[in-house]
Amino acid sequence: MSKWRSVTSGVPQGSVLGPALFNIFVGDMDSGIECILSKFASDTKLCGAVDTLEGRDGIQRDLDRLERWACVNHMKFNKAKCKVLHVGWGNPKHNYRLSREWIESSPEEKDLGVLVDEKLNMTQQCALAAQKPTCVLGCIKSSVTSRSREICKEANLVFMSTLKGERCPHDGAECALRKFSDDTRLRGVTDTPEGCAAIQRELDRLEKWADKNLVTFNKERCEVLHLGRNNPMHQYKLGATHLESSLAEEDSRVLVDTKLNMSWQCALAAKKANGILGCIRQSIASRLREVILPLYSVLVRPHLECCVHFWAPQYKRDMDILKRVQQRATRMIKGLKHLSYEEGLRELGLFSLEKKRIRGVLLMCINT
Repeated sequence: MSKWRSVTSGVPQGSVLGPALFNIFVGDMDSGIECILSKFASDTKLCGAVDTLEGRDGIQRDLDRLERWACVNHMKFNKAKCKVLHVGWGNPKHNYRLSREWIESSPEEKDLGVLVDEKLNMTQQCALAAQKPTCVLGCIKSSVTSRSREICKEANLVFMSTLKGERCPHDGAECALRKFSDDTRLRGVTDTPEGCAAIQRELDRLEKWADKNLVTFNKERCEVLHLGRNNPMHQYKLGATHLESSLAEEDSRVLVDTKLNMSWQCALAAKKANGILGCIRQSIASRLREVILPLYSVLVRPHLECCVHFWAPQYKRDMDILKRVQQRATRMIKGLKHLSYEEGLRELGLFSLEKKRIRGVLLMCINT
């Protein structure tokens, strides 16, 4: 058992529950904030327009609110890392303070890996982006003795494209090839004999590539998922091994079957959410709204909403399975057990899962 240590700032490392509890703890930080407050892990960014004197005073008032919040919750901001980035040509560059300390100005700041300066000039970011692949290129040059075209081209595709956030192309591909970590998925249309033959040619290319690069595919885990009612269910082989057909496959945590029926996925999502809800019931003695609702929102509800735009339930029985999870969570809260499902949601200020799905679809339509 580890010894107790007081944590005055930051996120406790080494557990999944630590960051989740930290997010719950800082959830009310933006209460009463006038400007835009962005939170990412243990980083906090405050943004506001300073074209008027009221705007500058608004930022200072928000900084005072944040300092009061930190004092009430026995937390401390690392003021040595707090900087002000003045953006815009006519920025008055007002001085701000956090508590009694003045915050220094910075000519540039890094946000989510992108270096932004006060003039929104991306020259420094371009230089930084070029520096990383140049270093990797130097490592390749010093560690790989061969200068043949095949070796250098493959090394460049693997290392440089990864740094740029691009997918490495598959030369001569006829079908769609997708790679994620050490998983590879091949997709193609099989409504004609030529389509089936194209998939087989791709599998042969992949086998040749594996032999050439001295790697092997785990053929026991290689399976074929035939989609569509009129699918000819053609048999394919990888090397000399015939690939078995599968009734369902999990892709990015979504279980897809041959008929694109999402009932299995709904049952799987409900099972995971119910399991976590059971752990909360057994390990948390309090049934207060302030305790149960944040735990449900952070730990349970994401399982019911992850990639739901793709696997949204179409049958009433599947909707009821997911609905019962949220109903079970609302009835765990003290004083709400006698209320109906709809009344419990109104009391807690929550949307039903169906309304959340509709809202997500509308947001996707607006963004596209």
